[in-house]
Amino acid sequence: PNEPASVGRAVAQMGLNHVVITSVDRDDLADGGAQHFAEVIYAIREAAPGTTIEILTPDFLRKKGALEIVVAAKPDVFNHNLETVPSNYLTVRPGARYFHSIRLLQQVKELDPEIFTKSGIMVGLGEERNEVLQLMDDLRSADVDFITIGQYLAPSRKHHAVKAFVTPDEFKSFEKVAYSKGFLMVASSPLTRSSHHAGDDFARLRAARPRGDQLLRAQHADQIARHLLAEEGRQLAAGDRLEIGDAHEDERLRLRQFFCPLPRRGAEGGLDDVAKEFLGAVLPAAGDGNEIIGSIHKL
Repeated sequence: PNEPASVGRAVAQMGLNHVVITSVDRDDLADGGAQHFAEVIYAIREAAPGTTIEILTPDFLRKKGALEIVVAAKPDVFNHNLETVPSNYLTVRPGARYFHSIRLLQQVKELDPEIFTKSGIMVGLGEERNEVLQLMDDLRSADVDFITIGQYLAPSRKHHAVKAFVTPDEFKSFEKVAYSKGFLMVASSPLTRSSHHAGDDFARLRAARPRGDQLLRAQHADQIARHLLAEEGRQLAAGDRLEIGDAHEDERLRLRQFFCPLPRRGAEGGLDDVAKEFLGAVLPAAGDGNEIIGSIHKL
């Protein structure tokens, strides 16, 4: 019962910038240990408010309401490891359910989009490359931010045997593919472990979020641009995109190129309403709606 306060004091006394909190499975508890996770988070926030917190949780399988308790405590990073590809679950993770774990990570983002989500796997367990790539797609469909990929090493002869030693070049290839699929952070090497260098990785993960947000804004802007053109009976050529630059002046130039060919409408709505959404997405510092519409008419 005193563990949360003890952990909080220990984190403060050691002066930790980043801490990873994990536990054994507590299927014997009604909430799977969720309330204890939350209490530890609250205790660390009180004792060491400058410390960022990462949690590595079990899957809370058949523990209704458990995830909501943990997310409400607002850890900085929610990590739940898939461990391996789904074809290995019967032999490697017989008590777990692959798609339940995917859904768990997805629900974290649905409950609090500001929390970074993370998951890791070990390779060398007999998986095929295409299975690893599909797993990446599954994680991205759940909006997971960070993936770790490391070499499996059997702790003892009683554990699952190592089926292959993946080469450094293959790990590098996994890293490149994962970044291309939209992960904000990727750690992929033979010695990568889920919580190794977690503090340094979190700093890079946090720095990567603005770039990820900018990409999403650009994608959102492109969708709205196509919608606007469709309203006017026009289409973008195949492969043509509305690109959003980094510089404010460059953005204004691109907006001018886009909006000027289109006939403006009156105050009743139509183009201005969609344009307001468009500018709000790509120029979030532009101000309120009236200022945004004024900007359009001045382009």
